Amino acid sequence: CDGPSSHIAEVVTSRDPKAPKGGLVPRLVDLLLHPSWRVTKPALRTIGNIVCAECSDDSNQGTTTDYTEVILECNAVPRLKELVTHGNREIQKEACWTLSNIAA
Repeated sequence: CDGPSSHIAEVVTSRDPKAPKGGLVPRLVDLLLHPSWRVTKPALRTIGNIVCAECSDDSNQGTTTDYTEVILECNAVPRLKELVTHGNREIQKEACWTLSNIAA
C-alpha cells in the first residue's frame, strides 16, 4: 500500500499481538456517539474513509483486506443508523454516505 490507503491500513490493522482486533476502529465506533459533534464528525469521517479503502497487502500473498468487514465486526451500523437523525445536518449526510458505501 502507498498513499492514503497505507495510512488507513495502519489504523485498521496492527501487527502487535496486544493490539485490539480492528486496530483503532473499535474506539472510532465508540466515538460516534460522543456528546460533542466536534468529536463525532471526525470519527465518522474516518470510518467513512476506511469503508471506501481497499488495499492489497503484499505480506498476505496479494489478497485484499476488506476494511468494510472490520467496520461491520465492530458493530458500527447501529451507531451509524442513529447518526442519520443527528441534529447536525453534515453528520446526517456523512452517516448516510457511509451506510451507502457499506451496502455497496
